[in-house]
Amino acid sequence: MQEINYACLTVDVENMEDSIGINNLYGQESFRKNQNKSRIKILYIVFVDYNTYASGSSVRPHMILDAFLQLGAEVKLLEGQQNKRQERRCKVRKIFTWLKDNRPDICYVEPPTGPFFNTIDLQLLHHIHKMGIPIGLYYRDAHWKFPKIFPNVSW
Repeated sequence: MQEINYACLTVDVENMEDSIGINNLYGQESFRKNQNKSRIKILYIVFVDYNTYASGSSVRPHMILDAFLQLGAEVKLLEGQQNKRQERRCKVRKIFTWLKDNRPDICYVEPPTGPFFNTIDLQLLHHIHKMGIPIGLYYRDAHWKFPKIFPNVSW
């Protein structure tokens, strides 16, 4: 049985399909392969407990992870609510340790719905940036900030 181990999660991928749709979209294995022709490595950071499906903001991270895995990516998951401070700090420290021996190709962040509470999360993002790893951060509900681009949205 092939398993992918995360900070607090193990997923069985023995029967998982090798890839979906990406080759049809781009005509190449641009997502699944990095420059070394190996599986792309993604550090995936979320601020929800991975085992809960309470709202859309907790369902979306599950769907994103499933998509990454179906595309054949190797994913390291950092999950957990930031209001569980001690537990979150422990998980972030494990990622700092993991980064000493590993270098993901990209980092994707599903941020909390409010500000970052724990400075260790910001320190981690700063460290990842200093390593030269591209960071993608999903910025939800941005339409209020850009009324010229989204003129039909009213509050």
